[in-house]
Amino acid sequence: MGGDSDVSADSSVDLDNVSSHDGMSDSDVSFKLMSFLGLTTFFTMFGLVGLALSKAGQLSPVWSILGGFAAGGINIAVMKGIFSMFKKLQSTGKSSN
Repeated sequence: MGGDSDVSADSSVDLDNVSSHDGMSDSDVSFKLMSFLGLTTFFTMFGLVGLALSKAGQLSPVWSILGGFAAGGINIAVMKGIFSMFKKLQSTGKSSN
């Protein structure tokens, strides 16, 4: 159960030529309509509401599809509002004194 091990790690990092944030936008939490999260929530609500409406009874498939689109759109609008509130919480880091 005994053993001898020799571990060494050599690394060299050159940070002289690294400029801060060249060409990058602000690092805020902004809402993008066609983001992965936006598409995922839209299709989740579209599928769940569409399925519920189609299984509920006497509605035609057209109404199920329209209901799914409406639910997905409402969900996107709610997400946009939430992310807009998050963006308002962002601080510049400067003192107001």
